[in-house]
Amino acid sequence: MLNPDGVVLGNYRCSLLGMDLNRHWSKPSQWAHPTIFATRNLLVLYESNPMVEVILYIDIHAHSQKTNSFLYGNPSNLENHK
Repeated sequence: MLNPDGVVLGNYRCSLLGMDLNRHWSKPSQWAHPTIFATRNLLVLYESNPMVEVILYIDIHAHSQKTNSFLYGNPSNLENHK
């Protein structure tokens, strides 16, 4: 879980500081977004290691206006994974 402090307060996307953590992936602050900072650094480390192949990263959380199950995704070059 990347947002334990916010979830305790009933927030789905916002941290204890009231920041939407989904908006800070590109440049997370170690102080303000420690879980995002650590996760992003781990994924960057994996990406730079030729012995590790990250095939899928899943971000599961509630949506403020959507109900039931849904999926958002980014295009991928699946040729590399055949």
